[in-house]
Amino acid sequence: MPAGYGTRCELCYWNDLLVKRTQLNITALSSNSMTKHFISFASWLKERIGINKAAITINKYIPFFIEIDRMWANIPDYESLANHFGTGFTGLSKFRLPVKWLTMSQLITIDDQVRESVAAKVCIAKYLLEFQEGLFHEVIHVYSKFLENKIKENKMKVRSARIALTPAVGLLKSYQANPQELPTQGQIDQYLVKKHGQKNSLSGFINFLNKRYYLNLKVRVDPIKVMNYEKRRAEVNLVSIIKTTDGSGNEKKWVINALIYFHNVLKVQAYKIHQNSSKAFNSDGFYLEYFDLKYFIPSIPNTIGSTRLSDDGRESF
Repeated sequence: MPAGYGTRCELCYWNDLLVKRTQLNITALSSNSMTKHFISFASWLKERIGINKAAITINKYIPFFIEIDRMWANIPDYESLANHFGTGFTGLSKFRLPVKWLTMSQLITIDDQVRESVAAKVCIAKYLLEFQEGLFHEVIHVYSKFLENKIKENKMKVRSARIALTPAVGLLKSYQANPQELPTQGQIDQYLVKKHGQKNSLSGFINFLNKRYYLNLKVRVDPIKVMNYEKRRAEVNLVSIIKTTDGSGNEKKWVINALIYFHNVLKVQAYKIHQNSSKAFNSDGFYLEYFDLKYFIPSIPNTIGSTRLSDDGRESF
């Protein structure tokens, strides 16, 4: 017999420990239904991850069953579970194996639309905590209430409300130094230089501000300023790759930023080109062939030092 197990074999030791801990845990459950469910889960867990791991980890799952027992005294439907626990890492995802057991036992059926809706609600709740007081607090809560009414009228999904709130919160957070002032046209223009992909989703918030506060703000994107901003960021990224590594493992990052910097391609399009193009190599780098277009990408230089890129792809010192 292995040391530490007395006269029992190792398998018997772990089995006895699992049974002991299971019996101890069920004393915390008040309903017969949940007691039976936890015993079934323990048996399933033993087969799923092995008897020793099941015995070691069984205690950490009892809070999930205790909470269900307290709320419903039996297993409710997935929507009820998702709304109560949430779906993120501190919610149902924290209890991945019990949820797996529930689905395999056909006690619940996971609904992707419900999961997405609940996740959006959690995200919205976090947004509402971003501003604790003042004008920003008022604006974001009134806008959230406006979106909530559209949801109740079946004019909007919860996910769409979350998407609408994201740029609204982002815009307000971008100039928190002046939390008692509504956004100016210049601040909106500056925000959309960096977040031009949010133009459509920001439109609803700007329209809301215009109507509620009698403003005349516009949602517009200056393509020249956007391109200049992305090129500046791309240059920083390219120089960082040259200075800090030998280039291995950074090919995708290099290609994306090279397309932006050398060929005036926006980041979204650069990812499409990288993913859907073919390569033709030569001694200095390679061409990306994308439909009828060719983009030359220089090889990653091996030089490490103080580097600045020139517009033709060569490094300057």
